[in-house]
Amino acid sequence: MPTVLRLDGLRVVIYPNDHRPAHVHVIGADGEAVFNLNCPEGPVVLREA
Repeated sequence: MPTVLRLDGLRVVIYPNDHRPAHVHVIGADGEAVFNLNCPEGPVVLREA
């Protein structure tokens, strides 16, 4: 799983060959959140936490 960003104890990762819609996983010490990337149609949306 490639980490694309590390910031303040969080890792933003993208899994290769993952399902649509386009999204990123943000992993921290307390858990994981998934954000849908709606670009360019709209803002990033929290899908699950």
